Amino acid sequence: MSNYLADYGNFIYLCQRNQKHTKKKIMTKEKISQSKEKKQALELFQSMRGQYIIGQALYLAISKLKEEPKERREISNMEDMKNLGEQLFAIGYAPTKLINEDDSFKELNKLKH
Repeated sequence: MSNYLADYGNFIYLCQRNQKHTKKKIMTKEKISQSKEKKQALELFQSMRGQYIIGQALYLAISKLKEEPKERREISNMEDMKNLGEQLFAIGYAPTKLINEDDSFKELNKLKH
């Protein structure tokens, strides 16, 4: 009888252990929404428009950081952002830089306003 109880105990243990490892993940509406939003963000990131937006954002972020007092500027971050913009996101970085730094574009903007 003791072998029977030991076997029964092992069986219960294995069932409980198996149950812990095979629980199905239930996706709530919130998680489904988050996964859809993440998928959309990844699709945007991989598109030309996404690449343009990121390049533009990098240039504008660097410009904003340059306005900080010297002791608060994070030079290494600015250099890394510039590298990312020029090397990986040039489609948005280069035209934004041109528009903001080229004198002819500055004159054109003055005429518009």
